[in-house]
Amino acid sequence: RLRAPRRATALLRAAAAGRRELAGSTPAPPSVLNRATGPRRRSTLVDLDAEPLAAAAHTLGASVNDVVLVAVGEAMRAAAATRGEHVDPVVVSVPVAVRGPRPGSTGNAVGVMPVAVPTSGDLVARVRAVTAQRRARLDGDHGRSLPLVLLAFRVLRVLHLVRRYLDRQRLVNTLLTALPAVPGPLRVGGAEVSAVVPLVPNRGNTTVAFASARYRGRLVVSVVGDPDTGPDDEAVAGAVRRTLEEVVALAGATVTAP
Repeated sequence: RLRAPRRATALLRAAAAGRRELAGSTPAPPSVLNRATGPRRRSTLVDLDAEPLAAAAHTLGASVNDVVLVAVGEAMRAAAATRGEHVDPVVVSVPVAVRGPRPGSTGNAVGVMPVAVPTSGDLVARVRAVTAQRRARLDGDHGRSLPLVLLAFRVLRVLHLVRRYLDRQRLVNTLLTALPAVPGPLRVGGAEVSAVVPLVPNRGNTTVAFASARYRGRLVVSVVGDPDTGPDDEAVAGAVRRTLEEVVALAGATVTAP
């Protein structure tokens, strides 16, 4: 008999934590890059040697994902600049695993962590700023926005307003999904997988989205965008590549392209 009140209390606490998390996030600045998208998508890939990038990230006290976030922010800044707009910061939605409230709970649930990526100043300072922000968020109630977000979307679905909300949301400018690095070769039906190409769906008013994966010593970043309303995906991919190479160069390493 006491389970329902206890569960309700736990849900309320989770929702409160989620509200604090979202309230503490930097709102996405208005941008020409956020507009309603159509049905078409196009993907362009960035393929780099992962080892120099990992070494550069280690030198800067950051993760590879931190460096990729900075590259995404710079690419978005450059894309907005071609349309006469300055965007700083770029708010990127990053999925994070949510640990359960009980000891030993696994992080199978996924929450949302908006990261405000600076687009001004030197790249090393930007990487360090993103790293500091990520660590501060992960030390707190990261991903606790999940119950609140799910509840909000349930209400929107009942009211048939999901598409309307996604076309007008102002929480993020873009999305980045980073797959965990795979240490060894994968096999499917006895055949070795030669490469992993990550793809991510983008809906609503995020005209371009990103996904990254590390496999067999390569880092692959996919740029998925709406070719009708979004920026040129090849130009965005080029900006991602140049930024990653520049960070590696600044950290005293080199990047070799395939």
